[in-house]
Amino acid sequence: MAHDILPPQPLGENMDIKEAINRAKEYVSDIFREENVNDISLEEVERDTIRNIWKITIGFSRPVRLPSGTTGQVMRGLGLSSKRSYKILSIDDNGDVISMKNRQVEEAQ
Repeated sequence: MAHDILPPQPLGENMDIKEAINRAKEYVSDIFREENVNDISLEEVERDTIRNIWKITIGFSRPVRLPSGTTGQVMRGLGLSSKRSYKILSIDDNGDVISMKNRQVEEAQ
């Protein structure tokens, strides 16, 4: 079965890059509200002109449940009370989030 190569669709006029970034940040803030995420920031932006979507990577910090006692105090003092997470959101030109995926980041050694 042959696959036809589709020409790029014209870019939508409804969603520019700034709007897409704001939409992605708002979506992450809302969907993870109960987890008390903070430090929500833009990491990467890519425009898929074939599918007419924005792929936006958003980073944010999630609180980590620390042990009680001295160990927890030491971990908190070392700044280990939160873990950074990254999500790739695909947003169409209407501002609808059509997917959210984990962005894997290699730990520095």
